[in-house]
Amino acid sequence: MELLLPMISSVDELRETKALLAEVEVELEREGLPFRKNIRLGVMIEVPAAVAIADQLAREASFFSIGSNDLIQYVMAADRTNSRVAPMADPFQPASCA
Repeated sequence: MELLLPMISSVDELRETKALLAEVEVELEREGLPFRKNIRLGVMIEVPAAVAIADQLAREASFFSIGSNDLIQYVMAADRTNSRVAPMADPFQPASCA
């Protein structure tokens, strides 16, 4: 089983989530409730901050998923749902590929 965390922008956010999950596991064990152990925890790389610290996140996460739509939107400062700027949210624009 895997859990994918969206919009992570710092290692602290990932660590806080891991700590919270550990607390919940302890509580479930204490209450004798069944749960799945050893869940793989992943990070959605969809904000520029996550790209900048991907090497650090990789040491803490089991896997990544690339959120290209959001990432392109944030890199290009172009809302893909706004027809006036949507053409700027082009995945083949060189800044989006950097």
